[in-house]
Amino acid sequence: TLVVADLLGVPAEDHPQFRAVLSGEPLGGLGDEETVAHNPLLWLEEKFAGYITDRRADPRDDTLTELAQAKYPDGATPTVDEVVKVATFLFAAGQDTTTKLLSAAIRVIGERPDIQEKLRSDRDLIPAFVEETLRLESPVKTHFRLASRDVQLGDVPVPAGTVMMLLPGASNRDPRKFDSPNDFQLD
Repeated sequence: TLVVADLLGVPAEDHPQFRAVLSGEPLGGLGDEETVAHNPLLWLEEKFAGYITDRRADPRDDTLTELAQAKYPDGATPTVDEVVKVATFLFAAGQDTTTKLLSAAIRVIGERPDIQEKLRSDRDLIPAFVEETLRLESPVKTHFRLASRDVQLGDVPVPAGTVMMLLPGASNRDPRKFDSPNDFQLD
């Protein structure tokens, strides 16, 4: 299924097209043997431009509408293209991170029959299992943030304008926060 598409508010009738793009299938053809080559990101941007334009005219109760109606701090409205870039990024990044999370979870279940058995016997453990999988196998290895004001992180002063690299995988295995930080712990 297209979990991220659903979270954004992509109409269910468009899911087959999104599946085709994600699988690398061509979206149209000139004949039985000819296909139209496509750029998946360009296709996504075109689709999301239509959704954002539609949501501005006809708001719905979904994330695409929230993005379409968002304002800058000064009250200005972002262009459709600016919102499309955010929506496209959310969709693409969500597909990648979801795939990595599911792959890591399946590997844990396959390599750890004890965890598999616990999950089978108590499905209420599934949310903790997902969180622990995320902690040990973070799908995002690095990301960056720009300090918008002077701050202090621990004993380190961080002046405004500093670019900081964050490492979720390292922080998620910090022995100051987690007992046995490299062990999978359902509890």
